[in-house]
Amino acid sequence: MFIRFVIGAPSAPIDTLSELITRIKAYSNEEIGINFLASETEFEWKVEGTESLSLKGESLSANGISHEAWQKLTYFFADNNFELAYFEPLTIAGLFAFKKGDLVCTVYDIVSQHVPSGFDVKIKCGVLDVEALSQFSKEKLIRIALAQKHDESVSHVKIHIDKETENHVRGNVTIFSADETSSSGYFLAAKVDGTWKIVIDGNGAIPCSLVRSYDFPENMIEDCWEG
Repeated sequence: MFIRFVIGAPSAPIDTLSELITRIKAYSNEEIGINFLASETEFEWKVEGTESLSLKGESLSANGISHEAWQKLTYFFADNNFELAYFEPLTIAGLFAFKKGDLVCTVYDIVSQHVPSGFDVKIKCGVLDVEALSQFSKEKLIRIALAQKHDESVSHVKIHIDKETENHVRGNVTIFSADETSSSGYFLAAKVDGTWKIVIDGNGAIPCSLVRSYDFPENMIEDCWEG
């Protein structure tokens, strides 16, 4: 499936699940002539390297849509600044996942049993609860953040935590690449709005101004550079 990432005309922000579902239905009906059937649903959202999260949300389904209409449907997510999510398993044909802030959607299509050369499509959208993510260990969430930053599989990222507080961690990371090489260095991570962020990692100097802006304890940044 072709997914474009050329953003079209500016549109009003989408901040809630109800706004998202309303906009998908309006776009689908007005732009490509698809009338989705809506219902409440529960679905699994999986981030690589973690257990799945069970989310409650809304489901939209339509049968027998054309390949052209299916392509146009994916444009909605690109044009509204959704990103392809780091989703597992990506190997399932016809399954895509999109994320924007705490709004997430899975989009699944199969060859239609109703219309020759058509597709049956189901979209499931929900809100990713920060509290639900807290069920995963700190170590696992930091590995996920490092994997996303370096475009690697979570299974290729190993860390050792040297110092930690509730909202700050310092440690060492080793990333094993597909070609069997590896690279190692330090990392400093901070929890920002409930999500672990890699503030800096590698082998270079640590700018004091950067790490102090995230309120790292002084015993984690004694070697930072004041220049």
